Parts: sequence; C-alpha cells; structure tokens
Amino acid sequence: MDSSSSHTCGAFFMGVKSMKICTRCHQPKEITEFYPDRSDHRSKCGRKSVCKSCQKIQRAEYLQSEGGRAAVRRWAKTKIAKDIGKRYRLRHPERRKAKDAVYQAIQKGELARPDTKQCPCGDHKAEHYHHYKGYDKKHRLDVMAVCRKYHKELHNPIHDTEEQAK
Repeated sequence: MDSSSSHTCGAFFMGVKSMKICTRCHQPKEITEFYPDRSDHRSKCGRKSVCKSCQKIQRAEYLQSEGGRAAVRRWAKTKIAKDIGKRYRLRHPERRKAKDAVYQAIQKGELARPDTKQCPCGDHKAEHYHHYKGYDKKHRLDVMAVCRKYHKELHNPIHDTEEQAK
C-alpha cells in the first residue's frame, strides 16, 4: 500500500502531509489552519474538518440565528457565566460603575443609544460607548460611540504601532 492511500481525513494532500482540504471552502490549507479536534470518533488526524477562518464565519452566522441567540441566553443563566460576571465586577469596580452610569444616562435620555450613531472609524455603525478619559467618577460620562473593531483597536495601541513599523 502506498503512503497516499493510508492517509486519513485529507491530511495528506499532493504528497505533503501538512496540508488538509477544508470541507466548507474546499481550499487546501496548512494543517495548522485547522483547530484541534479532541473527540476520538471524528477525525483521526486530530484536526477539525473546517478551517479556522470558515469556522469563525460559521460561528458568527450561528450566533446571529435565533438558535444561537437562544444558546447565548441559556449560557448567560448558568452558574459559570454568573461567576465570571461577579469576578469581573469585583476586579473592576470603577469600570462597572462607569458602564452603569452610561446605561442610566441612556435610560434617562441624557445620552443617545450608541447604535443611533456612526463610529469614528467611518466603516460601521457604533455598538457601544468607549470611556476615552478613563473610568474615574468625574469622567464616567466622557464617552464616544464606537464599533467593536475600533474599540478593540483603541484598547490595543501596541498592535497599531507594530503595523506602522512594518
């Protein structure tokens, strides 16, 4: 028996053992582009059948579906989820107070809902508020409406400086 007929799960592509074909996009990719599959019965090569980028798309689509939203609501009611929230509130009391102040200002009509505004990046509609002056009591309502992507960039300036150095 030759080596190409003894392969499993597509991990042997065109004579190279480190390649696998994604079952969603049908593109050959490096084996490292697939998440590990720890279930014994699914994949003998130890990797998922869908590549990481396709799996991220699948997850986003699922979370937008009614079933995905219901799963998130069910998870939020679990003891683990509640414990995570409790630990966050204990570790970051000023952040929690600042977020609560913004929420109350929105409820009172002092602040517009963030989804009614455009993100400063110009690409997306804003999804939540960013405390650009910090979380101190005097700056709790010093916020700007941003999308998730831009908010992540604001909190990770190291990434931006690395890209500029390239």
